[in-house]
Amino acid sequence: MPTLMGQDSDAPTSRGEVGHCGVAIDSLADMETLFDGIPLGEITTSMTINSPAAI
Repeated sequence: MPTLMGQDSDAPTSRGEVGHCGVAIDSLADMETLFDGIPLGEITTSMTINSPAAI
């Protein structure tokens, strides 16, 4: 559950769990990679953000 809890993918407690509950985004570069090749001007996207993570 590191993705839902806001933990970095490389945190020791995230080992073996990354990606089980959504896409792991740790940086702007991750978002750029995720949407690379997708014509964002031509489609709509939806992002669901869960709130169990501490800020």
